[in-house]
Amino acid sequence: MRTISVGLCALALASCGGGGGNAGSVPNSSGSGNAASIALTFSSATLPASTPAGSGVTVTALVKDSNNNGLGNVTVTFSSDSGLITTAATPAVTNSSGIVTAVIGTGGNSTPRTINVTATAGGQTAKGTVQVTAAQPTLQLLFSSPTLPSSGASGTQVTITALVEDANNNSLAGVPVTFAADSGVLTVTQGTSDSNGHATATLATAGNQTNRTINVTASENGISTKASVLVTGTTVTPTSAPSSLTIGVSAKFVFTVTDSAGVAVVGTPVTFKSAAGNPVTADAADASSGGSLVTGANGQVTLDVTPTASGTDTLTVNAAGASAGASFTTTSLSLSVNLVDQSTGAIVSAMPQPLVEYTSSSCIQVNATYSSNGVGTSGAALVTTSRGVLYTDKACTVPLGTGTEPFSSSGNMTPVYLSSPNSGTATVTVTVQGGGPMQAASVYFNAKLTPQSNITLTANPSHVLPNPTSACTNLSVLTATVRDGTSGASGVINNLVQGVPVQFTLVSDPSGGTISTPVVVTQANGQAQTNYCPGSGTTPENGVVVSASFQAPGITITPATNQTASATLTVAGQAVFVSMGTGNTVDTTETTYSVQWTVFVTDSNGNAVANATVNGALQPVSYTKGYLVYLNGSWVIFPGSVPLTTSLTPTDGAANNGVVGPAALYNYWCPNTDLNYSGVWTPTDFLTSYPYVAGVSGTLITYAPNYPVSSLAGKPYQSVMPGVPGNVTSSGVTNAAGQTILTVTYPKDHSYWTNVNLTATAFALGTQSSTTAFFQLIGATSDYSSSSTQPPGATSPYGVNKCEYAF
Repeated sequence: MRTISVGLCALALASCGGGGGNAGSVPNSSGSGNAASIALTFSSATLPASTPAGSGVTVTALVKDSNNNGLGNVTVTFSSDSGLITTAATPAVTNSSGIVTAVIGTGGNSTPRTINVTATAGGQTAKGTVQVTAAQPTLQLLFSSPTLPSSGASGTQVTITALVEDANNNSLAGVPVTFAADSGVLTVTQGTSDSNGHATATLATAGNQTNRTINVTASENGISTKASVLVTGTTVTPTSAPSSLTIGVSAKFVFTVTDSAGVAVVGTPVTFKSAAGNPVTADAADASSGGSLVTGANGQVTLDVTPTASGTDTLTVNAAGASAGASFTTTSLSLSVNLVDQSTGAIVSAMPQPLVEYTSSSCIQVNATYSSNGVGTSGAALVTTSRGVLYTDKACTVPLGTGTEPFSSSGNMTPVYLSSPNSGTATVTVTVQGGGPMQAASVYFNAKLTPQSNITLTANPSHVLPNPTSACTNLSVLTATVRDGTSGASGVINNLVQGVPVQFTLVSDPSGGTISTPVVVTQANGQAQTNYCPGSGTTPENGVVVSASFQAPGITITPATNQTASATLTVAGQAVFVSMGTGNTVDTTETTYSVQWTVFVTDSNGNAVANATVNGALQPVSYTKGYLVYLNGSWVIFPGSVPLTTSLTPTDGAANNGVVGPAALYNYWCPNTDLNYSGVWTPTDFLTSYPYVAGVSGTLITYAPNYPVSSLAGKPYQSVMPGVPGNVTSSGVTNAAGQTILTVTYPKDHSYWTNVNLTATAFALGTQSSTTAFFQLIGATSDYSSSSTQPPGATSPYGVNKCEYAF
């Protein structure tokens, strides 16, 4: 029962007896004895268990007289059967309206319950209740990345962590969490929060390559939180877009939609618009049934624009959450450019045909036609290329100069020729001089295998965790790159080669892993990729050997070793290793010191282990007794059994090991009497010897560590000394560098009197490992630097007697 006693005499001497006049007569008041009724109201019917001290529900008492008027200057007593009730003043007295308030808080008790509140005044009583409600957990969503690549490639999934905490930000374990997403696919990897308060899931695109926002919701027992991940990387590119159009003449625009990996987005709806209102229609070859336009098998759409007026315009295309525009001018002048295969006479890049692949030995003819109002006209054009070299002859042997190429009176440009020793897309641009139109056309040059071709192989990451089940949760991406090994006048070219089958092979794998797709064909970037899925076992460093090789029918690769490449991986379970260290900094408060130790957690190969839980333990090893004496410029410890005199000079005995300096211990050490660290003395805690000072000779102190006292041999020391002299706290789990902090805090007066063991234990994926450091509790230099100011613990907290005596 919590009660605020306010039954004090609230008025002048007359109302307490003594003196004359009308006892209890107070202006605007009938006195507490005239209270006819009292009523309670509450600012809230509930009181959250997490309500901080000093806050709570406001309780309002209204006291009225027999005429139902508010009664002022009446003393009210508030009480409750639990919690803590407070008032602004004591005694609590009603104002002129008959009102006085109090605040009911939890009193530090977070147990859900009903608190009964009572208010009394002038013999009248009112009661009410407040319900203490359990604090709801809080949820926070964390993402391993704010974006999700639209390709949905293996390894690109986003890890979602729901952090479950109480109102005081303490992690809550064992809380079921429900994940939901309005797009993509969620895979719950841990549906119940672990000891760190983490519940986890992964989010993938589910094959949907559209740029979009995926809203993720985590829910628990009626509470929820939302956050979003952006699917990005899909682009719309104007693959073929003439920059100049002629009024009334239809021109074709090609737009290509690709995802974050450059893969064509097939069958996605496309919308388009001309900013100037020029007519735009889908090309007959790409028109889709049902009236809507979608991308074809190559991710492309072709649009026909027929301008009706001069000026500038932009054709905008939207698809899969991305958009792009192609700007052009419309005049009466027309320019067309096409690339011709000399061997067949076929136009290979008259826009907007898809790019045709040619080898690096090909020599492609470049033609251009210039007209005005449909009639060929003369002029000159500058011809450039984004890749390769332009030539003046059909054999591609005489390079084109820097001048312009003329158009004949019929509007035909003198042909030039294109060849490229480098693989990739070459875009030839023809620009009519004098402000005329500009046009471009493209062709793809693909390198072929040569006797000098070679392959390389990489594994990312090279260190991977084992898979406890058949699911390929942990994996490494194997990337083989095939090049043609060619060189030119400028040096090594080494083109990337497309369309080469690559065989991936597990040469050695003690973990029992697999390769997801053993044969993969190289893409335009010369790369073939597959996944390595570790088994359930672990391996030594570089214990997994993977090879990648390619076949070259009819070609002898020289040297033959160029045809195969290998890479090594390590499958390491959480064989956790722990180390720790500290600096020379001591943090201080008025009464305590703190020392920080950095803990490092690694696996068997020295790689940092993130998110490992690290706990610390502090155990006493030994202690000593005596006094601190300022001697020869330093505070030093002298045993209590030695007469205190500053004329004493320590010799270099066995116990001090030559140490001379601040708080050097010229004393014996007493062993911890709690041998089994139970916290209480037990009959099994026997000590057979006690180290102490052997004797004193004049002004010299000699030492004998572990000096045996035969009469005490086997005699139990029936007292726990020194006990645990401080505490250790952990900053939690390791960061990405595998590090976390342990902080040891202890009373200042225990400094230099106690030796301890600090043990750090790390837990990661079911594996436990620990390390222990022995050290002496030290103090801050500033507290031991002055002879005129006595430092903390001038007398040992364990007394001044020898070890065999309690104090």
